Amino acid sequence: MKITVLGTGEVCRLLAPAFLSLGHEVVVGTRDPETTMARNHAYRVLATRHPQLRPASFPAAVDAAERSGLVVNALSGPACPDALAPLAEGLTGHVVMDVSSPYDWSRPDAVLDPVNTDSLGEAIQRALPGSYVVKTLNTLAAQVMPEPDAVGPDHTVFLSGDDETAKARVGDLLRALGWRDVLDPGGHRHRPRHRDDAAHVDRRLASTGHPPLRIQDRPLRRPSRTPVPGSPGHPAPAGARCPGPGGPGGSAEEAASRPRGRART
Repeated sequence: MKITVLGTGEVCRLLAPAFLSLGHEVVVGTRDPETTMARNHAYRVLATRHPQLRPASFPAAVDAAERSGLVVNALSGPACPDALAPLAEGLTGHVVMDVSSPYDWSRPDAVLDPVNTDSLGEAIQRALPGSYVVKTLNTLAAQVMPEPDAVGPDHTVFLSGDDETAKARVGDLLRALGWRDVLDPGGHRHRPRHRDDAAHVDRRLASTGHPPLRIQDRPLRRPSRTPVPGSPGHPAPAGARCPGPGGPGGSAEEAASRPRGRART
């Protein structure tokens, strides 16, 4: 599959080689290829190691993209909608895997924007009305994205989008990277907003050396409780020993005769 990655930051530098290792053809796009190679030392080292990752301009990278493949948005989150909007026509009909975060990590006081009434995934979908945007990996530190076992064998990654075929394609790539449990909580408006906030927590933990979060997005089930003989609604057989207010033992008759305190709720 042909994968076009937009952006040359840390996320691209980790995902692009991982895609190559899976046998995919990878094209990288940036605003100014010459400036990137001159000023982005980390990317220059990567391109030297993998010459096929030498960056092209955004328009050239989009022209090289195939609708049967994927376009990965690895741009800085706050700038994404404005940077992607001029590419909307060229990205019409393409599946766009959006891994961006709505935080500006260059600022120490980074805050979530948009929040509550909108999300970055929704904003990007509006900027690319003809594309099939699938949001994923945005709750993770970049180092974990291509290395899911860094959080242990029991892990879950989310994806959300409004097109089932596009989500299936992205899900296949995530599983190829090693993500075992790919959870689809719904479309862009259903669940991405609170996941944006989780991304900030995970990034802060990662900066202190703490393992990344394992976030559960499934409904929590109240644990089942085994009825205690002699408790209200569950009478115990006559003469049976059962826990009571005065201690762990006592017959059902003794327990029933003891004064009961207010039940805890």
